[in-house]
Amino acid sequence: MTVAPGESGSFEIFLNRKKIFSKKATDRFPEANEVEEKIGELVGA
Repeated sequence: MTVAPGESGSFEIFLNRKKIFSKKATDRFPEANEVEEKIGELVGA
């Protein structure tokens, strides 16, 4: 996972270049464990 500044202050999370969360699209920050659960789904954990 890489952390980098977003465009226009956006908060987006990518895993292997795939967007897994976007504050801009959802108009909210992720809930507790939301990002971790999505990563687990994508890597088959």
